[in-house]
Order: sequence, then C-alpha cells, then structure tokens
Amino acid sequence: MLAEDLFAHAKALHKAGQFREAEPVYIRLLEHDAGNVECLNLLGLLHADTGRIDTSIQLLRVAIGIAGPEAWLCRNLGIVLERTGDFAGAVACFRQAVECAPKEHEIWGALGRLLTRLDRTEESMSAWLQALAGECSPRPRCHGRIPARIGECDGGPWR
Repeated sequence: MLAEDLFAHAKALHKAGQFREAEPVYIRLLEHDAGNVECLNLLGLLHADTGRIDTSIQLLRVAIGIAGPEAWLCRNLGIVLERTGDFAGAVACFRQAVECAPKEHEIWGALGRLLTRLDRTEESMSAWLQALAGECSPRPRCHGRIPARIGECDGGPWR
C-alpha cells in the first residue's frame, strides 16, 4: 500500500473513532517519514483524545519545529494546552496562529473564548470583533460564540 493510501486509511480510522486501529498506522508512516507533519499532528491529536496529553504536546511541538508556526498546528497545540490548564501557553499559541492566519475566524473565536474564560474582557472583545470582522461576518456560527456576559455587544455593528 502506498504511503498516501496508508495515510488516508489512518485518517478514516481516526475520524471513525477507531483510535487503536489508527495509531499503529500513523506510527508505521512515521517510521518511514519522521518529518511527516500531518501525521505528527494527527497522532498528537489522537493522543490528546485518548488522554495522553504529554505525548500529544510533544508530537505537536515536533510538528511545529519541522513546519514552523503554521496556524493549524498552533491552533491544535493551543487547544491541547488549554485542556491541561496551561492557559498562558494556549493564549500564546492562539495568538501565534492568528498572526499566521489573521482571517481565520475560528482561531480568533477560540482566542476570544479563552480570554473571556480568563476574564480578560478587553482582549476578549478585540478577539471576538476580529472573529466577526471582514470576511468572517457572513458566517452565522461565529455569532453564536459571543459569550452571553458580554451583553453590551449584542446589537453591535457586526449583526
């Protein structure tokens, strides 16, 4: 089986929640190409989904070390760090991600949600506005992410 086919098979297993079956395929792929960033990322996410947070973080950091600070990798590391309670690390990752991809509304939303959780109101408002600005404003799922406690924002210019 070609590497591309194996990778597609591993992703399908992973997406179906068949983590035990997907993991050895990812490992096999990495044995042949240790620098496969997508494989490192997905194996890292699989480890996060199965409670192996430390190795998840290591795998995601290796992927970032190889590829550089790509938005999707920084976002994924931010999500895992947030799960661990490393909020400063998560904020830094989300900020790096939006620096790489400033029009990615979902990353701005993740940053806004976390900053809201941390009671950093002004920063969270700025992130939420970025999530809703420009090209992002037509996406209705952004609007549902505005925290209720920022009531003074309801009815703002982005609606």
